[in-house]
Amino acid sequence: MSSDIIYLSPEEIVACRRDGIGRARRNRRHGNSDRKVSSQSGYDVDFYGRVGELAFAKWANIPDAIGVLEQPDSGYDFVWDGSTVDVKCSKHIPCNLLLPYGKRPIADVIVQFGAEKEMDGHWAVVPMGWTTREFWTDNHTIKDLGHGRTYFLSRNRLTPMKDLYDDKY
Repeated sequence: MSSDIIYLSPEEIVACRRDGIGRARRNRRHGNSDRKVSSQSGYDVDFYGRVGELAFAKWANIPDAIGVLEQPDSGYDFVWDGSTVDVKCSKHIPCNLLLPYGKRPIADVIVQFGAEKEMDGHWAVVPMGWTTREFWTDNHTIKDLGHGRTYFLSRNRLTPMKDLYDDKY
């Protein structure tokens, strides 16, 4: 494990797109809002979420990350070494940690990734950092970034990813 870039293949991105669309459709069918905190579409929110989840699974050496998709929205994406982990991913630099106003984190750990498409169809996914639910609760602010109130934690307040692994092992 490292804080280096995680690369997703074109095939993995196709799976993320397919799974993100499926997740968005299930959410709409069950009356769940897309919980987006930017002007991107709800489908993009679910796609980028899936990209981040797959990147975290690769980073943490979690096998068969595809199975995560069929879990109901529990407020976390993985149980990793006894801790619940909620993965966030954004295409918006600087990749601050944003959560929809009114939604409090349930997971023990929140991880932030940034994703960018590369020329050859691969995607580069960069681990931005992580925080605990307790740190987020004590340190977030509320901002309006042009699309309503949002819980905000600046990227520079996130702990480096290498420390997440070091804390575990």
